[in-house]
Amino acid sequence: MIGRLLKSLVSCEDRGFFIYGYFGAGNIGDELILTAFLSMLEKKGYCKRIVISTNVGDSSYLCRILDRFCGLKIEFAARSKFALSFCNISAFMKSDAFVIPGGGIFQDYNALSFLCYYSFLIAAEFFGLKRYLLYQGFTGIKRPFFKKLLSHALLRIIDFASVRDERSAAFIDYKSARRLKKQQFFADPVFSLKSDLKSATDNAGSTFNNALGMSLRAWRGFSAKEAAAALDEIVKSSGRKIVLYSMQKSIDCDFLLALTRESVAYPQGKISIFEYTDDLQALAGSLSKNFLNIGMRFHFCVISAMIGVPVIGISYDDKVSELFKQVNLQQLCIFNIIEERKKMASEIIKKINYAVSNYDGIKKRFALYSDAQESAAFKLFDDFYNSEILLKH
Repeated sequence: MIGRLLKSLVSCEDRGFFIYGYFGAGNIGDELILTAFLSMLEKKGYCKRIVISTNVGDSSYLCRILDRFCGLKIEFAARSKFALSFCNISAFMKSDAFVIPGGGIFQDYNALSFLCYYSFLIAAEFFGLKRYLLYQGFTGIKRPFFKKLLSHALLRIIDFASVRDERSAAFIDYKSARRLKKQQFFADPVFSLKSDLKSATDNAGSTFNNALGMSLRAWRGFSAKEAAAALDEIVKSSGRKIVLYSMQKSIDCDFLLALTRESVAYPQGKISIFEYTDDLQALAGSLSKNFLNIGMRFHFCVISAMIGVPVIGISYDDKVSELFKQVNLQQLCIFNIIEERKKMASEIIKKINYAVSNYDGIKKRFALYSDAQESAAFKLFDDFYNSEILLKH
């Protein structure tokens, strides 16, 4: 009541969306989620204010967003984890709806992170904004306490929710949450960018490096020394070079540098690092030249699927294994990197050999899957957009 009263004192005729997520922090997956959401809004001709919480210290990053989406009314708020910071209060008061547009942000590996996002939902309700969780992945929530918190939010706080996989849908009690629509299909928003990637893969030209592209990240129980030993063995067994990709600027880059210091194959030029970039076209262009990609990062696997390069998954989190279950290619996924880390090389080599023997069929299945996911991503957006219009009237 108080929040709504305060908001009514601020004159703002074009209140629209306050978009919150892990933006401007050097994580390619999150930037792709933001790009996908803004792109779909622009296609709808959305004309109201959009406030994006992000790192405002990177002016080149902000300019790229404004240039890319010149048809939208975008302004930026300094990203703060404290829901009632001055910049967040200002954003709430300028907006009619609070949107978290995708990702697996509700996970309990870090309790403070979960509570941070949860507090934003409560603050949005306090200020009288509609609350939307879109394309969410809840597979990172393991502990009963956090499951109960999420269930409460879905039942009592959220106005509209959609999830990116069937397992995440199990968190929603559709019978009790009458405001929520039961989903018939699932997708990550990034799949909506598939058509945008066509020019990047076309421009890759005939150069084909016949290499293995790999995305690895630091994870508890998984050391750079173990990763280096595995990569050296893969290079020796397969006879192929490996190109390493960072999907998160600080975490992945530091891990890959530590890995190369432990590697025998790196000084021989058999392992190289593709310099970090948040330019999707450049990243997709490089990935499309590889014979096969191997990824721990979820969106690395998603991009590979979109550009038609067969990919092997290394699951540190259920979101990666769920992707391969959806494609019905479980045989291409290592389902628990911690349990399998001692024999990671032999497991990956087996999967490389399987991919080589079944290459064309696997490639076709990924192409069909990503086409269906592209369509589903747009349908889920339409469900949200139509619900937003209905809730306003």
